[in-house]
Amino acid sequence: MLDLIEYLAMGAFLGLAAGTSPGPLLAVTISETLRYGKWEGIKIAVSPLITDLPIILAVLFVLSHLTSSDFL
Repeated sequence: MLDLIEYLAMGAFLGLAAGTSPGPLLAVTISETLRYGKWEGIKIAVSPLITDLPIILAVLFVLSHLTSSDFL
């Protein structure tokens, strides 16, 4: 049980560190917010939620068909 808690804590720490590290999207979000206002920054910050959803659905679709396939 302690191993599970240790792995969950390690995963949460690594996820938090990766999620809060600055990157190009953060730079664009800050730049556009300063230039055009709060709502433009919010639009840019939310854009990965919209653009990543079709990719996630496509991967899940392919994986679901691979699990029922006898080829692999």
